[in-house]
Amino acid sequence: MKIGREHRAGTPRRRGQEQRGSEPLFWATAGLLNLGTLLRGLSPALYAWTRAEIFQAMTGLAGLLLLAAAITFVINLWQRVRALGSRR
Repeated sequence: MKIGREHRAGTPRRRGQEQRGSEPLFWATAGLLNLGTLLRGLSPALYAWTRAEIFQAMTGLAGLLLLAAAITFVINLWQRVRALGSRR
């Protein structure tokens, strides 16, 4: 029976899923990013087709969703950066 690298003596083990950040925050980031990208891609085409002002507002909303995705990504990533710095 082979022993995997992570089970050999002398190799450090991962501390578990908490090392990778928050899973709900990951899913929130993914949802915000996908929704923002979808709105950003569709709203100019829909505005050109209908000339309805609501689609110009959707472009602004898409930008806010993408900004929120970037912020949640950094928050989730920062937990890992801070954890790495505290192991000295």
